[in-house]
Amino acid sequence: MPSCMRGAPGEGIRFGRLVFSPFANISATYDSNVYLDSDSRYEQDDFFSDAMAGLSIATQTRNVSLHARGEYVRRLYSKFSDKDHDDWGESAQIGYTPNDRTSLRLDQRFRRTEDYERTPGSVQFANTENQTVILTEDRTLRVPRYLNDVGASISRKVSEKFSLTVGGGFNANDYDSSALLDWDENSVVVSGGYRITDKTSATLSGSYATQRSQGLDGPAHSYAVTLGANTKRTDKFGLNAAAGITKYKAPPGGGDDS
Repeated sequence: MPSCMRGAPGEGIRFGRLVFSPFANISATYDSNVYLDSDSRYEQDDFFSDAMAGLSIATQTRNVSLHARGEYVRRLYSKFSDKDHDDWGESAQIGYTPNDRTSLRLDQRFRRTEDYERTPGSVQFANTENQTVILTEDRTLRVPRYLNDVGASISRKVSEKFSLTVGGGFNANDYDSSALLDWDENSVVVSGGYRITDKTSATLSGSYATQRSQGLDGPAHSYAVTLGANTKRTDKFGLNAAAGITKYKAPPGGGDDS
């Protein structure tokens, strides 16, 4: 029998194993400081509208899952038309679970934006329960730039109580303006979790990252170790606490070197 497309409200449009979910959104925002002027005497305010449209695609088999998403945003200002711009991007995640003890994941994202970046600054390639902070630059800049992220991880349930995740990632910021400094980063994270009780686990994470920037004479290095614990009291409520230490070392050319 040939495949046919079908769908109910909230389920997306199904075509065989694929589920297509188109989406759209329109919003209006008041901005009290369009040009981000540090002197309040020169601040300029305006309203802007965002019109967004996109499509997400998902599929699931016994061992493989795939999620992909693409979107386009058009921003228009009421008075300051020189700030009008387009944002677009795409992301994809592939998961592979050959058995109930092992899982692999690949993540990729590309985005062109001129506004604040609202998504995480790096692909979340490590297990979220054992996630540690890695070296990434601030993405809260309202300047034209391209963001590229790629990550991979493998998680293994070594025993009934111990699990281990190893992940790595690449992140890059490429600015349109030659006055801003492009940078890229490579990182690796190793994290383990030990289940103390049915609801409580202890975690230990270590990470290493190298970052290259046009403003540095060589790569910067970051090391971090974090010890924590998490507990899930109910299906809706849980607690996660962690403490650790991070060391950062930059070569000459970037100001303070530590």
